[in-house]
Amino acid sequence: MVKIKKITLFIILTILIVFQACSGIKNNIDADLRKKYDKGIELFNKKKYVRAIEQFQYIIMNNPGSKISIDSQFYLAESKFYNEDYIESSSEYTLFIRWSTDLNKIEEAKYKIASCAVNSVNDFQKDQKETLAALNLLQEFIDEYPNSKKINECEKLVDELRNKLAKKDYETARLYLKLEKYDSAIIYFNQIINEFYDTIFYEKSHIGIMLSYDIIGNDSLFINYYNKNINQIKTEENLIIAQKIKDGSINKFEHFKLLYR
Repeated sequence: MVKIKKITLFIILTILIVFQACSGIKNNIDADLRKKYDKGIELFNKKKYVRAIEQFQYIIMNNPGSKISIDSQFYLAESKFYNEDYIESSSEYTLFIRWSTDLNKIEEAKYKIASCAVNSVNDFQKDQKETLAALNLLQEFIDEYPNSKKINECEKLVDELRNKLAKKDYETARLYLKLEKYDSAIIYFNQIINEFYDTIFYEKSHIGIMLSYDIIGNDSLFINYYNKNINQIKTEENLIIAQKIKDGSINKFEHFKLLYR
């Protein structure tokens, strides 16, 4: 009986020793990760993003799913964002959103995902799928966070991207004018008028249609279009151009300037 008690006591003591040892190891690991995190934040604040990334990645790999790991995931995404690695940054923000319960940081992450898409957009001459994707992400953010402090910035970005899309169609319309394919030019100008009514190319497209009718010498179509749409033109510069086309006071050189302006 005494022997059994001694064995039991030995087992208990062994468990306690192992537990304390494990606890000590865990505390050492936690302390090491905290140092890594603090160092990462320090480097991030100093804009040393590549070195900050190393610190945050170490934490995520060595203690996945923990609070400090989730916090590190956010700053890993931030570091890649400010290092202008927008594709990877967007992926890191998405991972953060999946695990985090911090609503403020989730909102920030969703805004940054949209910003990544905006910053990845191609020049207007190229394929505009990225522009459309960025617009969709911005609109999703606006719909989900209508009271966000980021709304004004999002709406500004939406305007910029819509003007970018309109410019592509406008340049295509101008190209058709130069090629003397007036029907095709008018189709693109009308597309801008119908779809991009809130861009700087809206009035220019009305002028483009008037110019097309004037070049081909179709006075009846021109007058009909002018009378119907002149009230849509508000800026003084475009009103003067429309009036000059109507009066017939625009010469061939000015036609040329309008085509290439």
